[in-house]
Amino acid sequence: MTLRDCVLRAARRTGWGCVLLAGGAFHVGAQTSVDQWTVSPTPDLRLGTLDGPELTLLVNPRDALQVGTSVAIGMYLNNFFALRYFDEDGQVFADVGGFGKGPFELSSPFMSLIRLPGDSILLLADERKILVFGPNGENVRTARLQLPGWQGGIRAVGMLDENSLLIRSAGFPFGPGVAEAEVVKVGVYDLSAEAGSVVATYEGGTIGFGSDIVLYEPMEPFVRVAAGEGRVWVSDKGGSEIRELIGGRSAVIPHDARPVTRAMRRTWAEAQTRGRTGPRLREIERHVARVDFPSHLPFVQYLDVDPDGNLWVMRFEPPSSTAPYHWDVFSPSGKWIAEVDAPFELLGLRPRQQGNPLVSTLMEIGNDYVLVRNEDELGVARVHRHRLTKGSR
Repeated sequence: MTLRDCVLRAARRTGWGCVLLAGGAFHVGAQTSVDQWTVSPTPDLRLGTLDGPELTLLVNPRDALQVGTSVAIGMYLNNFFALRYFDEDGQVFADVGGFGKGPFELSSPFMSLIRLPGDSILLLADERKILVFGPNGENVRTARLQLPGWQGGIRAVGMLDENSLLIRSAGFPFGPGVAEAEVVKVGVYDLSAEAGSVVATYEGGTIGFGSDIVLYEPMEPFVRVAAGEGRVWVSDKGGSEIRELIGGRSAVIPHDARPVTRAMRRTWAEAQTRGRTGPRLREIERHVARVDFPSHLPFVQYLDVDPDGNLWVMRFEPPSSTAPYHWDVFSPSGKWIAEVDAPFELLGLRPRQQGNPLVSTLMEIGNDYVLVRNEDELGVARVHRHRLTKGSR
């Protein structure tokens, strides 16, 4: 059975359970020891400056990919998305997107960089526009997604194979009066078709915001989706199981649930009102007073897939935490194979305090490196590359 057949079959069913009947789940059980992978404390490449040319200043970097010996960084600048290519000396040699760039004027806040074969990069822009750029920033393809029945923003998640792009509904309801949970829709888009076509859609769990003033609910579990090497992984909202959409395997997080403490609740409430005055302060105070905190922290902060198809699961930490960043790594079959810890300072001093659960500081996992967003105490953003070493305890 082909990948497309599997997806089409899944799309005709309702509920995660129907997809998971075939195949098995891996449970850690008596497993007590796994490999310890390490991230070097000092980056071997630093990108972004305060005192260099204007193009080297990184403003709100959202995603990054290593392309050969260079690094492509996507930034969100004044409601427009810009893609800049940096060489190993930190200089910009290609600049696309942004405001006033004609057909390459990119304005989607949901932009991600998706790697294609041959070190090309795919961007999914507003109005369902696909742009593909080569290793030197040259445009090699422009197309438009045909997505009847899909409303709102669309987010590109990753490639299942060289022609199958996994997409999902953005799940980011901006604006006043937003109080309803949003359904997460997942689909596979065939890039090889002349005009493009959706070969499957799937509706899973929900993303709940529950706030009429658009504040993130504290310690709110989010549905996460990651794709790579022919697999699609989806986190169960609030649960400890990461499930494969196609094929039915699952990975079980090998850690106990952690309670939400009184100190966590107090710290979160103080952060919401800090620096607020007047009517806005009173509005937020009313919201904070009626918040219903969960009893336990979510298990999952983010999901990602490395070039070998391993699933990386970042452990959730509350915004006030300075604990190390911790990932559990699972093989493509769902077996827990490694742990990765990185000091809080390595990924910046403020990313958790920013309170945006949709923006990850880990931008790319390579075979022997990670690209991370680093932000200092002044809020200056940079992109660092750290070496990843895989070894036993």
